[in-house]
Amino acid sequence: MPRWNQVLVELLRSVGIDAFITRDLYHLPAPQRWLRTCKEFAGLKIEHVLFPGPPQRMERFGRFIGVRVVYHFIGSDVLALANMPPADRDRRIGQLKRYGSAFVADGPDLQAELASLGIEADILRCIPLNVLGEVTHLPPQFTVLSYWGARPDFYRADVVLAAAARLSDVPFLIVGTDGAGMSATPNVRFLGDVKDMDRVYRQASALLRLPLHDGLPKMVLEAQARGRRVIASRVLPHAWQADDLATTLAAIEEVRGLCEPDLQAARYVRGEYDPAAEAQRALELYRSLLG
Repeated sequence: MPRWNQVLVELLRSVGIDAFITRDLYHLPAPQRWLRTCKEFAGLKIEHVLFPGPPQRMERFGRFIGVRVVYHFIGSDVLALANMPPADRDRRIGQLKRYGSAFVADGPDLQAELASLGIEADILRCIPLNVLGEVTHLPPQFTVLSYWGARPDFYRADVVLAAAARLSDVPFLIVGTDGAGMSATPNVRFLGDVKDMDRVYRQASALLRLPLHDGLPKMVLEAQARGRRVIASRVLPHAWQADDLATTLAAIEEVRGLCEPDLQAARYVRGEYDPAAEAQRALELYRSLLG
């Protein structure tokens, strides 16, 4: 599964940017922490912060010595900001604007949400270099893939499990969690954290993704690029929308009758989402900040 800091580093390195992930310095005593902070920032020009929260020491110190800070909103971070009490939200936005040289969002929906909060952001999509996989045949048995992560409620695990219980003849593969403490029917298999997602996509016919809020879902791009159908809580190109059990079951019933890979969705992803183009866009943003 993607680790977004590493995805961004690999994307930036693909166009020759010397990118690295800053280390966690906050477990160190204060004198060592400041020495290590100075070392981290030696020669640094840009600090690119994913999932912006309260400005940390690295951001404050970097801004103090002239490092340009880019705040990059991915998805749930926008929801967290929007759901803050108004006074706290205004204070947080003021802090981000004080330290940030630029704001970027992973897509137009997030860009619009940020604008409604008073933050003007450009679009820069954090796309894994391997997002454009090979289209393969669908498995002989119709199989549903879903991702939950550490917050099953956020990904509507209850709806997914209820759908699995109603469709006992359909295997459900769940990645991102081992299912500890979850009550599931025998047709549900928890795979935990998976490094080789291509293997899992080959086992799946459709991706079921129902989070309460989403940005640019990389699993959707990966699944569609490999010819898999997608059922999502957002309105997305070449996807079926579902937001409760009834619409989820209806979408699954429609999708399960389609036996060939979704070549139209695969062509769409290849035409619209190019990691090389996004890396070049990041390079141009950095150059503009540095003059």
